[in-house]
Amino acid sequence: MGEGDPELSLALMEKYFSCSLENKDIKNFYIFYNRGVCAAFASEKTRKLIEQLQQAGAELYFCGTCMEFYDLGSQIKVGKICCMNDIRITLNKSRTDFL
Repeated sequence: MGEGDPELSLALMEKYFSCSLENKDIKNFYIFYNRGVCAAFASEKTRKLIEQLQQAGAELYFCGTCMEFYDLGSQIKVGKICCMNDIRITLNKSRTDFL
């Protein structure tokens, strides 16, 4: 969600997810790349919101290259680790949010 203070970025992302869930405006796909992949591990609140999005039917993709770069390995418990080609195809075909 743009560039800025990491704490503010996390608060904005959490609010976005909360509003999406409250308003039942769940996107088909959420793609996490660059520092966005760290969101799943940033706080318990973020993790729970991401899990709720998945339970509501959203598919969650986490960039494998980014996971590797930030040394997150296979810590992810939700969603799928994907490659840039998966991201490219999904962005080209679907109603997707950029995180």
